[in-house]
Amino acid sequence: MKRIYNLILLFLITGYSIGQSLENENFEEWENNSAFEEPEGWVTRNDLYPEFGIPQTVIKSTDAAEGNYAVKMETFSYVIDATTYLIPSYMVYGQDINAGVPYTWNKRLKKISFYYKYIPNGVDTGAFVLLMAYKDKNSGRYITHGGVSMLIVNPQTTYKKFELPVYYSSDHKCDTMVFYFANSINRNNGNKSKVGTVLMIDDIDTEWEDFPAVLNTELLEYDLSVYPNPVENILNIRSSAGTLKTYMIVSFLGSKVMEFSGDEKFANVSLLPAGIYYLQGCNSIGKVVYKTKFIKKQ
Repeated sequence: MKRIYNLILLFLITGYSIGQSLENENFEEWENNSAFEEPEGWVTRNDLYPEFGIPQTVIKSTDAAEGNYAVKMETFSYVIDATTYLIPSYMVYGQDINAGVPYTWNKRLKKISFYYKYIPNGVDTGAFVLLMAYKDKNSGRYITHGGVSMLIVNPQTTYKKFELPVYYSSDHKCDTMVFYFANSINRNNGNKSKVGTVLMIDDIDTEWEDFPAVLNTELLEYDLSVYPNPVENILNIRSSAGTLKTYMIVSFLGSKVMEFSGDEKFANVSLLPAGIYYLQGCNSIGKVVYKTKFIKKQ
């Protein structure tokens, strides 16, 4: 959106550093586009309202944990040609709902926290995702090497603080960040988003740290992917560059739950509890040189 591009241009012209915070962390600033509102610095689907009459799914709320306003994310339905559609709520940091934002900060994100409430209509699942990436010079592809995420499942009728460190698998400097909230991601295996599911978000807080002083350029970064994802039983592993010595599967909170040879092309994860996991690949000296995230289904 124009306001973000203009902001970036201003900082480039003046040489000013954005500083160590995200824009509008407390959601006190809202942009009024006459037909709809959305929080400054964030992109929503609210712009569909004036053109198609689709309900606004990100709403300014006075039910705040701190300050005057919070974000209310709610699933609505709408009808087109006698067919009813569900529209969950998404909110993405930056200027494009389908892309990340250039990483312009001079430190890296160490920890993030926010307050939330979750009132699902029956069984539903919300999500928070923060990913850090850099562009590989050889392949030209963006490689995710840091981040943190959370699935929001249990009802929470009063504000609760979520706080977790941001994990990194390498010392590369970030050049892209993807950061978004979703009030409902139940679209597979017979589970569907539910009209009326509400996710409240307020008062994001961030803690920062210096980038590592010396970047280790001697270790190869492996292009690693897994499928299917989400997975129920057999997780297939594909690495397009070299052979890793070992693989480790690590829980969302950082506990190692499996370890096996880097020669393996698949892993049986059927006994793992449902949740978010990371597959980490280690080189010959035991250094974690890549990791990728997957979701274990029930």
